[in-house]
Amino acid sequence: LGSPSRWGFPLRGSGLWLYSDQKKTLEQVNDPKEVLKANSDIYVIAQDKESGVLYLSAQQDKFARVIKLTENTANEIYRSPLQNYGIFGIAVELDDASRIHVAEGDGTFLESSDGGESKSWAPISRTREGIVKLIQDPKVSGKYWGLGNKFELYKTESSGLSWKALPPISIQN
Repeated sequence: LGSPSRWGFPLRGSGLWLYSDQKKTLEQVNDPKEVLKANSDIYVIAQDKESGVLYLSAQQDKFARVIKLTENTANEIYRSPLQNYGIFGIAVELDDASRIHVAEGDGTFLESSDGGESKSWAPISRTREGIVKLIQDPKVSGKYWGLGNKFELYKTESSGLSWKALPPISIQN
């Protein structure tokens, strides 16, 4: 599913599409149980590099959800309690794939310590504004950067327990 020969494409209003190098095709993921609906808005895809499991941020029926997608199943492991707020960041901890982090559009940063299996998520911090983009350091576990919805930049080196607002960046021509 999440191997180097397959890539996922998040789309708004069209669910999840996967490209396969082997088949040379782009196919929509069809979930017969409709946990992942074909008309979902998919915002983010995170992957457990070891198992290939995908974690999707899906907006369905006005609620943001995290869906865990394996080769054979799709399971909803988190649903935002807030209507019309998105989940714009998901990260699988590099040194412990059972720790999943979620950045919600209202600024809440959540953690699951069991890969979302128990659906028990703890809010571990908040930022002043909602995170609309979460970037994970590819080499340092627990290090993330977040872009707020008012374009403020944030950084954490504690897996989201605390965030530091970064000074504005000036771009000059």
